Amino acid sequence: MVNATRVFSSTFGRVLTAAVAVVALLALGSVVATDGLGGALLWAAPCTLVPALVWALFWNPRVEVADGGVTVVNVLRTVHVPWPAYRGVEVAWSLVVRADDEAVTAWAAPRSSGTANRTATRRRGGSVQPSEHDGAGRRWENSSAEQVARVIAERHTQLVAAGHLRPVGAPEARATAEGPRTTKRWNVAVLAAVLGLGAATAVCVILG
Repeated sequence: MVNATRVFSSTFGRVLTAAVAVVALLALGSVVATDGLGGALLWAAPCTLVPALVWALFWNPRVEVADGGVTVVNVLRTVHVPWPAYRGVEVAWSLVVRADDEAVTAWAAPRSSGTANRTATRRRGGSVQPSEHDGAGRRWENSSAEQVARVIAERHTQLVAAGHLRPVGAPEARATAEGPRTTKRWNVAVLAAVLGLGAATAVCVILG
């Protein structure tokens, strides 16, 4: 059984990043018109830093639900919880995925407001959540903690029913030292890009 990977991120974050990028391009164009290419080179870093920060904070964070487990991409770190290490999911102020050794909070899946919940309930009758597919076969969707928690629980139930996993709580379902474990990694490329742009911006401000 191979299911499509479902990726949950903020539609607002994508729109905000695009809007900020447009404003930054307009600002850079204004610098070119006023100070020429030399001025544009001087202020290219500051005009790139702002949309890069917005992208790192609001677009890049996401939750991926796949047959191999749940991946939570936060601002600083990415955590992958394989299904054998999965122990449940809950909704607090945002989505919380529980594993053998920790609880992983998802920046990209905040809890819905009461108004949003009521609106979603009224629209749910037979409607399909807005989504888009990329070239890698992943299905991108807008995120709320409640929606992502439901999808995670449903995917786990499907894998248990198909015989690929043991139910949560079964002794044989626990991850072992040799088996899949929760993994974490720093978002090195994102952090390096933002820090590099920040340093370049500082230099531009000093020279400017």
